[in-house]
Amino acid sequence: MRLPVASTALLRLPRLLGAAASVTMLAQPSFKSMLGAPPDQFTLDCMGFIDGSPDPFHVTDNLGKRLKGAGFTEINERDPWSGVLKPGGRYYYARDRTTFVAFTVGEKYEPGNGFKVLGAHTDSPNLKLKPRSQRDGKKGKNGCLQLDVQCYGGGLWHTWFDRDLSVSGRVFVRGADGSVAQRLLKIEQPILRVPNLAIHLTTADEREAFKVRRGGHAAPPPTPNLTPTPDH
Repeated sequence: MRLPVASTALLRLPRLLGAAASVTMLAQPSFKSMLGAPPDQFTLDCMGFIDGSPDPFHVTDNLGKRLKGAGFTEINERDPWSGVLKPGGRYYYARDRTTFVAFTVGEKYEPGNGFKVLGAHTDSPNLKLKPRSQRDGKKGKNGCLQLDVQCYGGGLWHTWFDRDLSVSGRVFVRGADGSVAQRLLKIEQPILRVPNLAIHLTTADEREAFKVRRGGHAAPPPTPNLTPTPDH
């Protein structure tokens, strides 16, 4: 899951040109150990997909891999489909790595017949990194770097405080030859945290009812001099 508020953190990306990344909640200790009986394969598969899809970019990437393995054919929405779509065929395409469309053609389908449509989200509430997210310059302040974020969606923001967080999404990087390429990024280690204030820095009203100030709360740094490696 992603963390949406205006916060800060520590991060350095090599040759980073741009990013559409979000602060991500890391998975808690394996749910398998909390269950009396082992979960069925469907549950394990579902949890694996959720854990591996913390943002729309990873969702569409994982969906494409799964459907291709299930016999679906990838098509381009800009190409003519005449002569491509066949009765009984299964197809999919993605747009901008954030929108995913998959469909099947019935064996007895004829032009003019009806069709059914099902829709779902590829996104979820999170903290999106701002385009200029690094605070206090490249060296940070007092040995720490902070990243500005903004709330995305309607989340239970108080649950994001004081827990291990990381970063995932899409970045644009420049190669040694000067070319620019998209890469998926998913850091599998805790590097960020949005802390609560110490009790002597809060008012009685704040202790009575915790309320997130989207533009004011900040997240201190993760690991100094972190150099994450894109997934692919």
